[in-house]
Amino acid sequence: IMRHDDSLMDEEKRFLKDWRTYVGTANADRLESLVPLVGLEFFGIDFTFDEAGLLIYEMNPAMRHSFGHAKNFPYKLPYDQAITRGFSRMLETHLGA
Repeated sequence: IMRHDDSLMDEEKRFLKDWRTYVGTANADRLESLVPLVGLEFFGIDFTFDEAGLLIYEMNPAMRHSFGHAKNFPYKLPYDQAITRGFSRMLETHLGA
């Protein structure tokens, strides 16, 4: 569906460009406050907004991305590459590489 809907892709681009502005300062602060509670350096959060506000429906310690997905959404490639670099740096730090 998303691949054929420019408005959905535009929304994702706005989120990727500046996620804090997209979700709003209060929601960004709420999401960031979870980091020390979770105790992981790398994890993903799936969320949306409903009438009550921020709704988190998944926190995943094994969140991943797929470069194959970038074939349909090439604007995501630099963000996916940045995630991969950050994850690699995290592993190198812990492995003493």
